[in-house]
Amino acid sequence: MNETAAGPTVVRKRPQRFSWGCLFWILLILLLIVPGLVPISRVLEKAKMTDARVTMTAVLNAITSFERDNDRLPLQPAAPKAKDFDTDTSPASGMIALLMGMDVAGNPRVTDYLGEIKEAKVIKDKLLGGLYRQTETTIGLYDPWGQPYRIRLDGDSDGGVDDPSAPGTRIPKTIAIWSAGKDGDFSTWEDNAASWKR
Repeated sequence: MNETAAGPTVVRKRPQRFSWGCLFWILLILLLIVPGLVPISRVLEKAKMTDARVTMTAVLNAITSFERDNDRLPLQPAAPKAKDFDTDTSPASGMIALLMGMDVAGNPRVTDYLGEIKEAKVIKDKLLGGLYRQTETTIGLYDPWGQPYRIRLDGDSDGGVDDPSAPGTRIPKTIAIWSAGKDGDFSTWEDNAASWKR
């Protein structure tokens, strides 16, 4: 405050405005942070792949336990063990309801072989990563990208199944489970999760 003969004079400071220097620092910080976001998306995809593998292992163990207890594969066609067969984890297949003991005709012991599996998240009308119950006994299991898992079972008991990723080759496993991966396409294998591959 300055004093004059007329009284005190108030000196007002001009309000601070946005400076070019401040803009420079903001842009510099953004340039340092944004490249760090790219690896975050890779980490999230890796987590989804891990989640898919954990779920496939749970389904594989459930099918193995079912076969041990019932001396047959789940959903095996009524015909004699003639050939390998494919199914999936969609509600229409009935595989998940059977493994959870909700299909009494297919699982007369009413044993829950699958155990605790998280519920699917519904995002933009897409089911992501978990169980979805249409009704009490119509249940599907979805991968983290919104597709049911596919399953190939050794129906002829020869100790292996055809490799869905490499036609004409065999996998020395009696159960093969796979996911469509991030692109949602079962025919492209670059991003697909598979129980026989690590």
